[in-house]
Amino acid sequence: MTIDTQGHNRCKPIILHIVSLFPGDGHLHFVVPSDAIDLGTSIYPTFCRTWARWASC
Repeated sequence: MTIDTQGHNRCKPIILHIVSLFPGDGHLHFVVPSDAIDLGTSIYPTFCRTWARWASC
């Protein structure tokens, strides 16, 4: 997210590759909302932690 010269917020989509997907316990057949999963991506880990805190609000 950036602010342009006129003071408007500009958002760009985050495009990344999922490199791994693991369930919290047991086998993963499908994912539903509120399931505990580990999502491995190709994005810098610090950014993922910050985004995860924002997304959980």
